[in-house]
Amino acid sequence: ADYWVPYVKAVHENYRRVVIPTITNLNVDTWEEFGRPAGSGGGMSKCYLTFDAEFKWTNDDTPYVPIMSGGLLAISRKWFFEIGGYDSSMKGWGGENLDQSLRIWTCGGEIVAAPESYVAHMWRVGSDPKTKARYKVGAGDAIKNRARAVKAHLGPWYEKKTLTFPSFKEWRGKELDTSSITDSFSHLKCENFEWYLNKFRHIYKDAGVVPNEVFQIEAVASGSEASTSQLCLELNTMSWTNYGTPDEVVLKECTGSSASKPKPIWWHRSSRLSDGSCCG
Repeated sequence: ADYWVPYVKAVHENYRRVVIPTITNLNVDTWEEFGRPAGSGGGMSKCYLTFDAEFKWTNDDTPYVPIMSGGLLAISRKWFFEIGGYDSSMKGWGGENLDQSLRIWTCGGEIVAAPESYVAHMWRVGSDPKTKARYKVGAGDAIKNRARAVKAHLGPWYEKKTLTFPSFKEWRGKELDTSSITDSFSHLKCENFEWYLNKFRHIYKDAGVVPNEVFQIEAVASGSEASTSQLCLELNTMSWTNYGTPDEVVLKECTGSSASKPKPIWWHRSSRLSDGSCCG
């Protein structure tokens, strides 16, 4: 009942602090919360940014939230308007959490989790019509929102990385105005995206999201299964989203080309198994 108490306390201590609750589940029939983790902590509150302008759920031992999922947060009115509020040029849904999170961190604020605050969320369930969205998002609006958010903040990473993903192919070589975002915080002394990557180096550098090396994974066969050509593991589908869409992998002929051009046959250590061995 007093979920708001840690919120108010944390924001009162630092008006530039944004607070994220532990997100649980809402039963739409009884309007009751369920799925609360045992004891304190756990649950869902932290996400991190991937270079396809998506956000993935994560967890660690720090109080800090690299990217908020959006919607469930507490922010002081002063800090909200100081960083420019929501971008007026975004349409419908999607991307605002990326923009806001990067503004907050790079412009002198912080985002923290409140493990003792629980807020139930109604998740979309395809088999339950009660959870169906009662609004429509324009075709392409969500992708454009995300593209604008990362272009405004990622600098050269937008051209070199984000635009290599198939979902952003329509924006390759096109102008995309992000001035409404960048102008809104131009009066602040904000850090660049490399600062952000270093701030969360345990995700991007130590865990291998920005890998030091890439490699191919060669299949080892013997007897009747042996082949005259070398076969390597390749990702066959590119539907990487924060919804945990299953990926499909296949065996393809290994390539001798340079890894400088992104191809789904190159792997890195963030694909490792939980015991640290390669690869999952």
